Amino acid sequence: MAFTVGYALIGGLAVALILIPGLSYVLYRKPHKIYRNRWLEKLTIIYHDHIKVIIDKPKAVFYTLGLILAASVIMTFTVGKDFLPQLDEGSIWLQVQLPPGISLEKSKVMSDTLRKRILRYSEVTYVLSQTGRDDAGSEPFSTSHVECSVGLKPYKEWPRGKTKSDLIDEMAADLNTLPGYRIGFSQPIIDMVWTF
Repeated sequence: MAFTVGYALIGGLAVALILIPGLSYVLYRKPHKIYRNRWLEKLTIIYHDHIKVIIDKPKAVFYTLGLILAASVIMTFTVGKDFLPQLDEGSIWLQVQLPPGISLEKSKVMSDTLRKRILRYSEVTYVLSQTGRDDAGSEPFSTSHVECSVGLKPYKEWPRGKTKSDLIDEMAADLNTLPGYRIGFSQPIIDMVWTF
């Protein structure tokens, strides 16, 4: 993956520094008819007139900039600071921590127990679990770490009035009764965003 990204960057750099300037030279070396853009010339005159007015009244400019700065400072305290809004991805992602030093066989048994317990809920369509680290080895998890992807039915098929947060609360209360499990609830995409 790193080599692929490196080759892509080198290729993009070569195109930007060699190919595009060379093609531009070949295509534009002989000037054709010069076109005068009358709209742009009018806008340029209007722009210069406004610049003269602004330079003549610097206090008005600084008051305006101060007002914008004050509004920006106020907004940093009142507006949410999340880059991504909280979205419902339609599934649940579990981060499960088992007792440290657990054997792979025991970890498999405990993840099977967890899957069977989650599949009892009528809103759940599937449960996929992964014990330990992934094949890419990008996360240094041991056999005591299990990740579960929980697929959910469409919300219109759920009992009337039940929400995803209600289901998560039920699951959390139920799964906390299992000895040796520490479970965190999230969603697949946002969990990967938080990881990076």
